[in-house]
Amino acid sequence: MNQRLYKTERLKSRKAIESLFAKGEKISSFPVKLIYQINNNPNAMAHQSCFSVPKKNIKKAVHRNKIKRRMREAYRKNKHLLTLPDNTKLCFMFIFTDKTECSYAEIEQKIKLILQRLNEKLSTQSA
Repeated sequence: MNQRLYKTERLKSRKAIESLFAKGEKISSFPVKLIYQINNNPNAMAHQSCFSVPKKNIKKAVHRNKIKRRMREAYRKNKHLLTLPDNTKLCFMFIFTDKTECSYAEIEQKIKLILQRLNEKLSTQSA
């Protein structure tokens, strides 16, 4: 199974990110928060994701980048947990909310939990 995180799966559009913060729904499992919304772009080929660690919480760029790498890796390895119909594409942003660094295992566990909650929430909405 290919677990690569392709360039098309990255959320980079400023408009999309602003829309996500304005209209998106939230799921949280400390220390990771997910903001998501259904992607309105008809050209979207996959779910688009973005990862953020606020400078306010983690001061040093080295540590912020390390946490972002850990979150990207945890998502990349567990993105198969999202089992939605093929025509449903999402935009989402993972935000790290803790003021201290966490281990990869803890971040991966929380991201798995969030993805499972997202699946449950979206399956009940569509049913």
